[in-house]
Amino acid sequence: MRFNQSEYAEFYHKQQLEAGYPGKLLPFILDELKDSNSIIDIGSGTGFFTIPLAEAGHKVTSIEPSAEMINIMKRNSSHNILPLINISQSTWENWKGEFHDAAISVHSLYPMADIKESLNLINISAAKKIIIVRDSEKMKTITKIIREKFGIFTNIDLNRDIVLFLDERSIKYRVVNIYEERKHFINNIHQMADSVCYQLKLNESKSADVAEIIKDEIVSSASGDFFNTIYSDNVYVF
Repeated sequence: MRFNQSEYAEFYHKQQLEAGYPGKLLPFILDELKDSNSIIDIGSGTGFFTIPLAEAGHKVTSIEPSAEMINIMKRNSSHNILPLINISQSTWENWKGEFHDAAISVHSLYPMADIKESLNLINISAAKKIIIVRDSEKMKTITKIIREKFGIFTNIDLNRDIVLFLDERSIKYRVVNIYEERKHFINNIHQMADSVCYQLKLNESKSADVAEIIKDEIVSSASGDFFNTIYSDNVYVF
């Protein structure tokens, strides 16, 4: 698991910040969960949601298998909110804990081997659930462009799995699409190219070709070089 590697975890966190993550997703979640006291953050990563939720006064159970990601989250958490965060270094599938007021899963379902069982565990672990997955067809990211250039089609669309799970159980839910355009500033094209090659498991010899693709896609401004990224997420609330 790459997130267990310190260098990759640090770069991932830095890259997310440069891309403006979590963007519109965070205010949506904060508003939806304003009445929830206890919240499970499934696959909490470096704390993009755990930390703001704790700062808002919620008690957060942070479920994250990577020690390196947890270290970054701890480093970025102020001392006064750490008592509100219960960190569990565990995969979601192996976690066992108390029933919570709410649970969120933001892009964390993708690596799970048994999606149906993972969804079932989410459903029985909290009163209110928010699951966020990508609406890939509407998205435009550097990684997606490079995938297409190299003929790599491995994107997983979990929307059908989620809808099927909810419909089979006659669970009432609503879907909200959050669409956002953000400037992804790129300070080092070659470092970005190396990262993309690593993410897509491309040979290092392809890094120069990837760098050229990135150069063709970026826009230069007084503030720096950036890529106009389009994000589209489907949020399932039930």
